[in-house]
Amino acid sequence: MNNTGKTITAITTAAAIGTGVLLTTTQEPAPVEQEQPPAQVEFVDDIKPIEVPIFTVDIPSIDVPKVEIFGVEIPGIENLKPETITVATHLVGKIGVENLSHEQIRMLVTIVDTVEVAGYSIETVKIATQVVSSVGVENLNPVQIRIILQTISNLDGDIPKIQALQKMLAATMKDQRMIQYDRTLNIYNEALTAWLEIYSKPLPPPIDYIPLPRGIRMIAELRSSTHATANLAFYRQQGYNACLITIDGTESISKVLELVNLVRSAKMDAWIAWAGPEKLEWSIFQEPAKISLLLEAAAPFCQGYLVAWRRTSAHLVEQDAHYLEHLVHQVRTANPKICIVGESYWGETWENQPYVNQRGWQARDNAPRNPSGILIAGIATQGYAIEAMLRGAFAKWAATPRLGLVLGEKAYYASSKDTGRNFKTNLRIKQQVEKRFRRAGCIGTVTIHGDASDLGTSLQTVDDIGKYKIE
Repeated sequence: MNNTGKTITAITTAAAIGTGVLLTTTQEPAPVEQEQPPAQVEFVDDIKPIEVPIFTVDIPSIDVPKVEIFGVEIPGIENLKPETITVATHLVGKIGVENLSHEQIRMLVTIVDTVEVAGYSIETVKIATQVVSSVGVENLNPVQIRIILQTISNLDGDIPKIQALQKMLAATMKDQRMIQYDRTLNIYNEALTAWLEIYSKPLPPPIDYIPLPRGIRMIAELRSSTHATANLAFYRQQGYNACLITIDGTESISKVLELVNLVRSAKMDAWIAWAGPEKLEWSIFQEPAKISLLLEAAAPFCQGYLVAWRRTSAHLVEQDAHYLEHLVHQVRTANPKICIVGESYWGETWENQPYVNQRGWQARDNAPRNPSGILIAGIATQGYAIEAMLRGAFAKWAATPRLGLVLGEKAYYASSKDTGRNFKTNLRIKQQVEKRFRRAGCIGTVTIHGDASDLGTSLQTVDDIGKYKIE
């Protein structure tokens, strides 16, 4: 398949599973076509329609000749062929007007009026309508629209599989927001296939309870080694006795073990977490065998494993039991004595929707059975009444050893909400918040090195301990 074919295949697959589209095309001049008599249109009526998200589009009133198709005004009737209206009306009726937005109906009319649709199934035309609507018809010429139709038609045999996967994901995975944002969740993803095989099996047995030691003062997170030795020595002098190493699947085993050795050489305990960047679009469903390989290599040399951090935090995903327990089982098998710490997060999640009364929010958990402890997340800054939150939102974990997640004065204090304070002043503020967690009953803390933005180019706007030297 040439590059154009690959691009269109990716587009049609994304559209079919409702995950959005990104198209990069090279504009080609449209060929001059000879006037052809209206073609006989063949309709295939026995294909079940897929579900299409409904959204409201306000159609402005335009004082030009127009026609209505199922209540949608199509302006410029003098430029539309009579057979276009007939064919488009038939297609809308067969697809189901409830499955198409107003804008998509107008896109469908454009497709019918621009290219030959005879011989294509209604399902093909429907998916093409989604693609053209997502890309924007103004970005496509007739040749490109015809290629989209043909490519979708060639994939007709995969459409039932795509539909079946979409239904399975909706029924299997708790976090429905993740399904919308993760564009890799398709029938061509071998890593997803491997995860679904794991989901199809019974949960592994619960892990044995391993007590969490008191007095943990962890600093997070280490991903690179450039300035790791000096910076870890600084934190050790400040009284920190543990460091979190985060893994996203791009590392080699030797790299992970190098980071573990750097932490241990600083006379600190190493902890690990399967994390990934803080982006909804980044898939947590990386190749499970590779994730396990990296975690299993590090686990024998680590004191603990955090089951949720950044992309795997409840802020961005509510992990399914099969997903979470599978990784926990791999880690505990590699080190039967390693502590396993779950997470309880208060803040925006796929269930705690933003822009609503926060009194309706609940703490959302990513926690295995028999955890050594729980990381209390989401109340990491000065503005929270920590003691009251632990008694209220996090009351269910009152009898479980807890670690408090600490950020400092406020989120993004050195980037988008810059306070102008230097590194050591911000560190003192973090240490004050740590003391509040300990006074409230937490047996330890996990403190973020930067301001949590992790997108900057300076000491305080990057959370990787090893990237910039502490001066």
